[in-house]
Formats: sequence, structure tokens, C-alpha cells
Amino acid sequence: MNNREINEKIDELREVLNTLMSGDYRQNYENILELSVKLDNLIAECYKMKDN
Repeated sequence: MNNREINEKIDELREVLNTLMSGDYRQNYENILELSVKLDNLIAECYKMKDN
């Protein structure tokens, strides 16, 4: 993935995460956790790319 693709995916995941959090977050708890992990991994990948 290049930087642009990562940023697009981060924005997409943030939007989905915000949608899940705006509703009844207790019902969406597992999805929120899963998306949070994916978002963290993408952000970490972005930082790795910047260091190289």
C-alpha cells in the first residue's frame, strides 16, 4: 500500500467507526474493537513508511 491508499483507508475506517460510535455502541462493541485495531495497524504502517 502506498501512502495515499493508507490515508484513504484510514479515513474510511474512521467514518465507519464514528458511525458505529454514534449509535448504540454497546450493540456494536465487537465491531468497534475490530475497526479500532485495523485503524491502529494502518496508522502504524503509515508511520513505518514515513521512517523509511
